[in-house]
Amino acid sequence: MTVVIISMGVFLLAAAGLSVGLLLGRGGIRGSCRAMESAPGDACACAEPCPRRKRALAAAARRDMERPT
Repeated sequence: MTVVIISMGVFLLAAAGLSVGLLLGRGGIRGSCRAMESAPGDACACAEPCPRRKRALAAAARRDMERPT
């Protein structure tokens, strides 16, 4: 019984910790591309790619241009 009570306490403590941002008036947790709004199968539904994705696309384009045909 002690294990159950301790487990419930840990779970409630974790839930309270996760809700601190919401309680302080901030929005909930979301991904950068809001993947839940995108159609299934889309790799990324962002209107504009994030900086990391832009760098990866630019690097891939440079590699493609440098590759001999």
